[in-house]
Amino acid sequence: MKRLLALFFLINFFSACSWDDVPDGIIKQDEMINVLIDIHLADGYASVYYADSSRGTVDAMYRSVYKKYDTDSVQVRKSLQYYTRHPDKLQLMYEQVNDSLKRIDAEARAVDEKRFKAEQQKLKDSLMMKEELKRDSINKGFRIDTLPYWPFNKFIVKKDTTSRKRNMVAGPPADTLLRPARPLRKISAQ
Repeated sequence: MKRLLALFFLINFFSACSWDDVPDGIIKQDEMINVLIDIHLADGYASVYYADSSRGTVDAMYRSVYKKYDTDSVQVRKSLQYYTRHPDKLQLMYEQVNDSLKRIDAEARAVDEKRFKAEQQKLKDSLMMKEELKRDSINKGFRIDTLPYWPFNKFIVKKDTTSRKRNMVAGPPADTLLRPARPLRKISAQ
């Protein structure tokens, strides 16, 4: 009987030991790394924007991550619980996640720096062009015309139009270059 009991405990002991097989319903380690990277990118996006304005966008991002990896939030949560019970696997996974996020951040910073340098160069070029125009001898003051502009866009009321019979409205002064001036008609109120 003692031998059977010892054999039973020995079989239970070896069956309880992990053979590094991931149970069913748990996301595989390589795929879980990619899921975690995308989830952390969505979390980073959500932390930058206001909670009210980004709520729908962040939910849509999570849904797209779940759809991309053909999973759902329940399976991701179960997988995280499984991997937290196996800290050695979780540590290795998060080292890879951290390296990938650092690489993505470095690439984004390089693109931003390149764009910033291009904008600075564009601004510098436009300032140099402005200085060239200032130094250009052709860029001198010029006269528009000798005719005044103000009388051509309004009428001058000579007298009050509401009280007397003999009211006059004067138009703009005649252009002496085109035709001779002629007198304006009197307008009477009836």
